Amino acid sequence: MSFDVGSVDALPYEAEAFDLVLCNHLMNDLQNPTQALKEFSRVLRSRGRVVILMLHPCFYNKHAERGQPENNLAAGSYFQTRPVTQNFEVDGLESPAANTSWLRPLEDYTKALSDAGFAITSLAEPHPSQEMIEEDDWWRTGFSRPLFMLLVAEVR
Repeated sequence: MSFDVGSVDALPYEAEAFDLVLCNHLMNDLQNPTQALKEFSRVLRSRGRVVILMLHPCFYNKHAERGQPENNLAAGSYFQTRPVTQNFEVDGLESPAANTSWLRPLEDYTKALSDAGFAITSLAEPHPSQEMIEEDDWWRTGFSRPLFMLLVAEVR
């Protein structure tokens, strides 16, 4: 296995070099994902797929706001590109610096995928089982609403 370093806006690969692009939590790190999606389309062969795991744009908010009884996102905020800046804590370890995640409405993602030559073939919302939520405090407190979205799209 090898690793390459490069810009997602100008991937260092020839056109139609891959069958699959796996995009794990990248979309929310990009203030504008349009060029990255065009690059994914360029490097994929015909009918190649991109799999995108990302923060759920409808429900994701700051960790500190998740436990509040009124944990709603106003429509006026939802239909704008909005940054969420925070430190992350995973398994008791906190990130050394704050990270900004960029969230936009679903229609922005679907338009960007379509404009890049993709057709969405699947959309799922990964979540823990009810048993996991009932038995594990970490899931119970950390997963008060859908947090993630998994998109699969194919080059047309």
